[in-house]
Amino acid sequence: MIMNVLSLTPLKRWGRAFLISVPVLAAQAVVPALLQPYSDQALMGVAQAQEKKEEQKKRKTKRTQAMNNKVYEKLQAAQEAVEAKDIAGALEILNDLKNGRKPLNDAEMANVLNMDAFIYYSKEDYRGALRAYSQILTLPEAPEGTLIQARYSVAQLYFVTEDYAKGVEALLEWFEVTEAPTASAYMLLSQGYYQLKQYDNSLKNVEIAINMYKEKGKVPKENWYGLQRFLYYEKENYKKVVVILNEMLIHYPKKQYWMQLSGMYSELKNEPKQLHAMETAYVQGMLDKEKELINMASLLLLNDVPYKAAKVLDKGIKEKTIEATSKNLELLGNSWRQAQEVKKAIPEMARAAGKS
Repeated sequence: MIMNVLSLTPLKRWGRAFLISVPVLAAQAVVPALLQPYSDQALMGVAQAQEKKEEQKKRKTKRTQAMNNKVYEKLQAAQEAVEAKDIAGALEILNDLKNGRKPLNDAEMANVLNMDAFIYYSKEDYRGALRAYSQILTLPEAPEGTLIQARYSVAQLYFVTEDYAKGVEALLEWFEVTEAPTASAYMLLSQGYYQLKQYDNSLKNVEIAINMYKEKGKVPKENWYGLQRFLYYEKENYKKVVVILNEMLIHYPKKQYWMQLSGMYSELKNEPKQLHAMETAYVQGMLDKEKELINMASLLLLNDVPYKAAKVLDKGIKEKTIEATSKNLELLGNSWRQAQEVKKAIPEMARAAGKS
């Protein structure tokens, strides 16, 4: 028997190492899309589109405050200064607006603060951006659309500053007022719960996000699958992990997922499928480390395919991917012997003995 020379790495050592490396969505990656200076149309009144939508739904809305032309022109000048990277000039214009003789109404102030927030964010002063957006929320007559957007940006900025408890709280408040929550918003909430180690809540929301994408015929993002996979792994629901990995491999056929799938089949004690997953990675040229090739050969031996095991080892040793140690040469010799290739087995066993 050659079982004593097999070196299959236990799943608890390599399978878990892959699965706990959750590709957590960085909050910074989603914030910039919302932290942009307003366009000309938005400067004339961000709530207009929101009001029109709500009127179509026959819902009562509050009246939108008008924006003074002079205020609009100064905001335009500030935006042009930002685009020209004249941050000091932009801030000077915004400060003049805030400290002018005529007080700004809530709609005007909301636009000024929004641009303040963008400038702070571009300077990586996330707490400054958070303060500016929080100030927008204190303006009762600000356009409804602006308030909703500001609330979401506040939640995102809490994530950026790693205050996940407040981020989740702010995001839940946003869900209460928004008309159409997005899959990305559910995913952000899932990430927040994950950081707080509230895994059941995290799983609930990541599944909502993934299902929303699927219903629209879109492929869920790779890191969304990654979090879902990890959460099911933590619940020790390995059959569900297998389902997720098989789905991932359709859209993201990467080595690490074939390795994880092989590990999950090992956990489920399904050696034929464990071998199939590993062999699929091998034939695609994905296994390029000695340990992986030794594991591959060992799996083939365990599944009574010694000839293939010998070929894997022989190729690896000739290409110097596998070191020609006494142990590895003995494994190769035993593989040839079990495959009834005695003439090939004897020289390898002799080489192994010479190195022993």
